[in-house]
Amino acid sequence: MGESDRYSDLKKRVTVSRNIFSPEGNALLSLFFINISFFLVLAFLKLGFTVSNYAPSLFENNILQWMALPGNSSHFWSKPWTLLTYMFCDVDIVRFIVNLIWLWVFGRILQSLYEEVKIVPVYIYGGIVAGITWLIAAYFFSGANKAPALLLGANLPIVTIAAVATFMVPNFKIMQHLNGGISLWILFVIFIAITVASSGSGLHVAAITGAIVTGFVYVFLLRKGIDAAAWMVKVYTKSGTWFAPKDKQTKIKKQVFYEAGNRLPFSKVQNVTQKRVDEILDKISQKGYEYLSNEEKEILKKASESDDIK
Repeated sequence: MGESDRYSDLKKRVTVSRNIFSPEGNALLSLFFINISFFLVLAFLKLGFTVSNYAPSLFENNILQWMALPGNSSHFWSKPWTLLTYMFCDVDIVRFIVNLIWLWVFGRILQSLYEEVKIVPVYIYGGIVAGITWLIAAYFFSGANKAPALLLGANLPIVTIAAVATFMVPNFKIMQHLNGGISLWILFVIFIAITVASSGSGLHVAAITGAIVTGFVYVFLLRKGIDAAAWMVKVYTKSGTWFAPKDKQTKIKKQVFYEAGNRLPFSKVQNVTQKRVDEILDKISQKGYEYLSNEEKEILKKASESDDIK
Protein backbone atom coordinates (compact mmCIF):
# COMPACT_ATOMS: atom_id res chain seq x y z
CA MET A 1 0.00 0.00 0.00
CA GLY A 2 1.49 3.33 -1.11
CA GLU A 3 1.60 6.63 0.76
CA SER A 4 -1.40 7.98 -1.19
CA ASP A 5 -3.50 4.95 -0.20
CA ARG A 6 -2.56 5.30 3.47
CA TYR A 7 -3.38 9.03 3.39
CA SER A 8 -6.78 8.31 1.83
CA ASP A 9 -7.43 5.76 4.59
CA LEU A 10 -6.51 8.30 7.26
CA LYS A 11 -8.70 10.98 5.68
CA LYS A 12 -11.64 8.59 5.61
CA ARG A 13 -11.24 7.65 9.29
CA VAL A 14 -10.90 11.27 10.39
CA THR A 15 -13.98 12.27 8.39
CA VAL A 16 -16.08 9.54 9.96
CA SER A 17 -14.98 10.43 13.50
CA ARG A 18 -15.85 14.08 13.02
CA ASN A 19 -19.33 13.27 11.73
CA ILE A 20 -20.35 10.54 14.13
CA PHE A 21 -23.87 11.99 14.48
CA SER A 22 -24.06 13.05 10.85
CA PRO A 23 -24.47 10.09 8.48
CA GLU A 24 -22.67 10.98 5.24
CA GLY A 25 -22.51 14.58 6.44
CA ASN A 26 -26.31 15.00 6.20
CA ALA A 27 -27.49 17.20 9.07
CA LEU A 28 -31.14 16.44 8.35
CA LEU A 29 -30.55 12.73 8.86
CA SER A 30 -28.77 13.59 12.10
CA LEU A 31 -31.91 15.30 13.40
CA PHE A 32 -33.95 12.25 12.40
CA PHE A 33 -31.50 9.97 14.18
CA ILE A 34 -31.57 11.99 17.42
CA ASN A 35 -35.36 12.38 17.49
CA ILE A 36 -35.98 8.71 16.75
CA SER A 37 -33.46 7.67 19.42
CA PHE A 38 -35.13 9.79 22.10
CA PHE A 39 -38.58 8.56 21.08
CA LEU A 40 -37.58 4.89 21.24
CA VAL A 41 -35.96 5.29 24.66
CA LEU A 42 -39.03 7.04 26.10
CA ALA A 43 -41.39 4.54 24.44
CA PHE A 44 -39.42 1.64 25.94
CA LEU A 45 -39.53 3.20 29.42
CA LYS A 46 -43.23 3.99 29.11
CA LEU A 47 -43.90 0.40 28.03
CA GLY A 48 -41.98 -0.81 31.06
CA PHE A 49 -44.22 1.21 33.40
CA THR A 50 -47.34 -0.04 31.57
CA VAL A 51 -46.33 -3.71 31.73
CA SER A 52 -45.54 -3.30 35.42
CA ASN A 53 -49.11 -2.02 35.97
CA TYR A 54 -47.92 1.34 37.29
CA ALA A 55 -50.15 4.36 37.00
CA PRO A 56 -49.39 6.55 33.93
CA SER A 57 -48.67 9.47 36.27
CA LEU A 58 -45.64 7.60 37.62
CA PHE A 59 -44.01 7.62 34.18
CA GLU A 60 -44.65 11.35 33.84
CA ASN A 61 -43.42 12.16 37.34
CA ASN A 62 -40.36 9.92 37.33
CA ILE A 63 -39.21 10.11 33.69
CA LEU A 64 -40.98 12.63 31.50
CA GLN A 65 -40.73 15.63 33.81
CA TRP A 66 -36.93 15.36 33.66
CA MET A 67 -36.97 15.69 29.87
CA ALA A 68 -39.96 17.92 29.05
CA LEU A 69 -40.07 21.68 29.57
CA PRO A 70 -42.22 22.65 32.59
CA GLY A 71 -44.47 25.67 32.60
CA ASN A 72 -43.55 26.61 36.15
CA SER A 73 -40.45 28.84 36.33
CA SER A 74 -39.34 27.43 39.70
CA HIS A 75 -39.53 23.91 38.31
CA PHE A 76 -37.55 24.98 35.27
CA TRP A 77 -34.65 26.44 37.25
CA SER A 78 -34.23 23.09 38.99
CA LYS A 79 -34.07 21.39 35.55
CA PRO A 80 -32.63 23.97 33.10
CA TRP A 81 -31.43 21.28 30.66
CA THR A 82 -35.07 20.68 29.69
CA LEU A 83 -34.84 23.78 27.49
CA LEU A 84 -32.78 21.60 25.16
CA THR A 85 -34.12 18.09 25.76
CA TYR A 86 -37.80 18.90 25.28
CA MET A 87 -37.35 19.59 21.55
CA PHE A 88 -36.15 16.03 20.94
CA CYS A 89 -38.67 14.19 23.12
CA ASP A 90 -42.13 12.89 22.35
CA VAL A 91 -44.36 10.07 23.54
CA ASP A 92 -47.29 10.48 21.14
CA ILE A 93 -46.56 8.33 18.11
CA VAL A 94 -49.01 10.13 15.78
CA ARG A 95 -47.62 13.56 16.62
CA PHE A 96 -44.10 12.18 16.37
CA ILE A 97 -44.62 10.81 12.85
CA VAL A 98 -46.36 13.97 11.66
CA ASN A 99 -43.49 16.09 12.99
CA LEU A 100 -40.94 13.95 11.15
CA ILE A 101 -42.89 14.36 7.91
CA TRP A 102 -42.93 18.15 8.24
CA LEU A 103 -39.25 18.14 9.21
CA TRP A 104 -38.42 16.14 6.09
CA VAL A 105 -40.49 18.40 3.79
CA PHE A 106 -39.11 21.77 4.92
CA GLY A 107 -35.69 20.44 5.89
CA ARG A 108 -35.08 18.92 2.45
CA ILE A 109 -36.07 22.14 0.71
CA LEU A 110 -33.84 24.26 2.93
CA GLN A 111 -30.85 21.94 2.79
CA SER A 112 -31.01 21.45 -0.98
CA LEU A 113 -31.31 25.16 -1.81
CA TYR A 114 -29.01 26.78 0.73
CA GLU A 115 -25.93 24.95 1.95
CA GLU A 116 -24.88 27.98 3.98
CA VAL A 117 -27.96 27.61 6.20
CA LYS A 118 -27.01 25.27 9.05
CA ILE A 119 -30.15 23.29 9.73
CA VAL A 120 -29.15 21.92 13.15
CA PRO A 121 -28.35 25.35 14.66
CA VAL A 122 -31.63 26.68 13.20
CA TYR A 123 -33.45 23.79 14.88
CA ILE A 124 -31.77 24.50 18.22
CA TYR A 125 -32.30 28.27 18.01
CA GLY A 126 -35.98 27.77 17.25
CA GLY A 127 -36.45 25.32 20.10
CA ILE A 128 -34.68 27.53 22.64
CA VAL A 129 -36.47 30.78 21.74
CA ALA A 130 -39.84 29.03 21.52
CA GLY A 131 -39.19 27.37 24.88
CA ILE A 132 -38.29 30.69 26.52
CA THR A 133 -41.43 32.24 25.00
CA TRP A 134 -43.45 29.36 26.46
CA LEU A 135 -41.98 29.96 29.93
CA ILE A 136 -42.65 33.71 29.81
CA ALA A 137 -46.20 33.22 28.57
CA ALA A 138 -46.83 30.56 31.21
CA TYR A 139 -45.62 32.94 33.94
CA PHE A 140 -47.83 35.86 32.93
CA PHE A 141 -50.90 34.03 31.65
CA SER A 142 -51.08 31.11 34.05
CA GLY A 143 -49.59 32.66 37.16
CA ALA A 144 -46.21 32.07 38.73
CA ASN A 145 -47.42 29.26 41.00
CA LYS A 146 -49.37 27.27 38.44
CA ALA A 147 -47.85 24.55 36.34
CA PRO A 148 -49.49 24.02 32.93
CA ALA A 149 -48.94 20.89 30.91
CA LEU A 150 -45.39 19.92 30.04
CA LEU A 151 -44.02 21.06 26.68
CA LEU A 152 -42.32 18.47 24.48
CA GLY A 153 -41.95 17.54 20.85
CA ALA A 154 -40.07 18.72 17.76
CA ASN A 155 -42.93 20.82 16.44
CA LEU A 156 -41.62 24.24 17.53
CA PRO A 157 -38.08 23.97 16.11
CA ILE A 158 -39.61 22.55 12.92
CA VAL A 159 -41.71 25.73 12.72
CA THR A 160 -38.45 27.72 12.74
CA ILE A 161 -36.95 25.55 9.97
CA ALA A 162 -40.14 26.02 7.94
CA ALA A 163 -40.05 29.77 8.55
CA VAL A 164 -36.40 30.06 7.43
CA ALA A 165 -37.09 28.09 4.26
CA THR A 166 -40.17 30.18 3.48
CA PHE A 167 -38.56 33.55 4.18
CA MET A 168 -35.59 32.54 2.01
CA VAL A 169 -37.62 31.41 -1.02
CA PRO A 170 -41.34 32.15 -0.49
CA ASN A 171 -42.26 31.54 -4.15
CA PHE A 172 -40.38 28.26 -4.51
CA LYS A 173 -42.66 25.77 -6.25
CA ILE A 174 -43.27 22.30 -4.84
CA MET A 175 -45.23 19.48 -6.50
CA GLN A 176 -44.76 21.18 -9.85
CA HIS A 177 -46.65 18.42 -11.64
CA LEU A 178 -49.87 19.79 -10.10
CA ASN A 179 -50.87 22.70 -12.32
CA GLY A 180 -47.49 24.41 -12.14
CA GLY A 181 -46.86 23.67 -8.47
CA ILE A 182 -47.69 25.22 -5.09
CA SER A 183 -45.73 28.14 -3.66
CA LEU A 184 -43.81 27.39 -0.50
CA TRP A 185 -45.47 30.23 1.42
CA ILE A 186 -48.86 28.59 0.86
CA LEU A 187 -47.59 25.31 2.31
CA PHE A 188 -46.13 27.25 5.24
CA VAL A 189 -49.48 28.93 5.94
CA ILE A 190 -51.22 25.54 5.87
CA PHE A 191 -48.59 24.09 8.21
CA ILE A 192 -48.94 26.96 10.70
CA ALA A 193 -52.75 26.79 10.58
CA ILE A 194 -52.65 23.06 11.39
CA THR A 195 -50.08 23.63 14.14
CA VAL A 196 -52.10 26.41 15.78
CA ALA A 197 -55.36 24.45 15.49
CA SER A 198 -53.80 21.44 17.22
CA SER A 199 -51.92 23.46 19.84
CA GLY A 200 -54.75 23.48 22.34
CA SER A 201 -53.69 26.56 24.34
CA GLY A 202 -52.62 30.17 24.09
CA LEU A 203 -49.23 29.19 25.51
CA HIS A 204 -48.52 27.05 22.48
CA VAL A 205 -49.61 29.85 20.16
CA ALA A 206 -47.16 32.19 21.89
CA ALA A 207 -44.39 29.60 21.52
CA ILE A 208 -45.23 29.14 17.83
CA THR A 209 -44.98 32.89 17.35
CA GLY A 210 -41.56 32.87 19.00
CA ALA A 211 -40.41 30.11 16.63
CA ILE A 212 -41.58 32.06 13.58
CA VAL A 213 -39.87 35.25 14.76
CA THR A 214 -36.66 33.29 15.29
CA GLY A 215 -36.75 32.15 11.67
CA PHE A 216 -37.34 35.70 10.44
CA VAL A 217 -34.44 37.09 12.50
CA TYR A 218 -32.12 34.33 11.31
CA VAL A 219 -32.84 35.08 7.64
CA PHE A 220 -32.57 38.85 8.25
CA LEU A 221 -29.13 38.46 9.81
CA LEU A 222 -28.00 36.04 7.10
CA ARG A 223 -28.88 38.54 4.39
CA LYS A 224 -26.88 41.15 6.28
CA GLY A 225 -23.86 38.86 6.10
CA ILE A 226 -24.14 37.63 9.71
CA ASP A 227 -24.16 33.87 10.18
CA ALA A 228 -25.75 33.35 13.59
CA ALA A 229 -24.86 29.66 13.45
CA ALA A 230 -21.11 30.13 12.88
CA TRP A 231 -20.13 30.03 16.56
CA MET A 232 -22.20 26.91 17.16
CA VAL A 233 -20.54 25.11 14.24
CA LYS A 234 -17.12 26.22 15.52
CA VAL A 235 -17.80 24.89 19.02
CA TYR A 236 -19.05 21.59 17.60
CA THR A 237 -15.98 21.24 15.40
CA LYS A 238 -13.61 21.90 18.31
CA SER A 239 -15.52 19.63 20.67
CA GLY A 240 -14.91 16.79 18.24
CA THR A 241 -11.23 16.87 19.20
CA TRP A 242 -11.81 17.08 22.97
CA PHE A 243 -12.85 13.45 23.32
CA ALA A 244 -10.81 12.01 20.46
CA PRO A 245 -8.29 9.31 21.47
CA LYS A 246 -5.10 11.29 20.93
CA ASP A 247 -2.82 8.28 21.26
CA LYS A 248 -4.75 6.53 18.49
CA GLN A 249 -4.51 9.60 16.26
CA THR A 250 -0.76 9.73 16.85
CA LYS A 251 -0.45 6.05 16.01
CA ILE A 252 -2.37 6.50 12.77
CA LYS A 253 -0.32 9.54 11.82
CA LYS A 254 2.91 7.68 12.52
CA GLN A 255 1.75 4.70 10.52
CA VAL A 256 0.73 6.79 7.52
CA PHE A 257 3.54 9.30 7.31
CA TYR A 258 6.48 7.55 8.89
CA GLU A 259 6.12 3.80 8.80
CA ALA A 260 6.31 2.15 5.43
CA GLY A 261 6.80 -1.51 6.21
CA ASN A 262 10.42 -2.65 6.16
CA ARG A 263 11.66 0.23 4.04
CA LEU A 264 12.63 3.72 5.00
CA PRO A 265 10.07 6.43 4.24
CA PHE A 266 12.81 8.31 2.39
CA SER A 267 16.16 7.19 1.10
CA LYS A 268 18.55 9.43 -0.79
CA VAL A 269 20.13 7.83 -3.85
CA GLN A 270 23.46 9.33 -4.82
CA ASN A 271 24.14 10.06 -8.46
CA VAL A 272 27.81 9.08 -8.92
CA THR A 273 29.39 10.98 -11.81
CA GLN A 274 32.99 11.41 -12.89
CA LYS A 275 32.76 15.15 -12.33
CA ARG A 276 31.55 14.63 -8.76
CA VAL A 277 34.35 12.11 -8.10
CA ASP A 278 36.97 14.54 -9.46
CA GLU A 279 35.64 17.30 -7.17
CA ILE A 280 35.98 15.01 -4.15
CA LEU A 281 39.51 13.96 -5.14
CA ASP A 282 40.52 17.63 -5.52
CA LYS A 283 39.16 18.30 -2.05
CA ILE A 284 41.25 15.44 -0.63
CA SER A 285 44.40 16.77 -2.27
CA GLN A 286 43.76 20.28 -0.91
CA LYS A 287 42.43 19.58 2.60
CA GLY A 288 42.79 15.88 3.31
CA TYR A 289 40.43 12.91 3.57
CA GLU A 290 39.26 13.82 7.07
CA TYR A 291 37.49 16.93 5.73
CA LEU A 292 35.11 14.91 3.58
CA SER A 293 31.48 14.72 4.61
CA ASN A 294 29.75 11.38 5.12
CA GLU A 295 27.93 11.89 1.86
CA GLU A 296 31.17 12.51 -0.03
CA LYS A 297 32.81 9.47 1.54
CA GLU A 298 29.83 7.35 0.48
CA ILE A 299 30.10 8.63 -3.10
CA LEU A 300 33.81 7.87 -3.19
CA LYS A 301 33.17 4.39 -1.85
CA LYS A 302 30.50 3.69 -4.49
CA ALA A 303 32.82 5.03 -7.19
CA SER A 304 35.52 2.62 -6.13
CA GLU A 305 33.12 -0.32 -6.24
CA SER A 306 31.48 0.57 -9.54
CA ASP A 307 32.85 0.43 -13.02
CA ASP A 308 29.96 2.41 -14.47
CA ILE A 309 30.64 6.07 -13.73
CA LYS A 310 29.04 8.68 -16.00
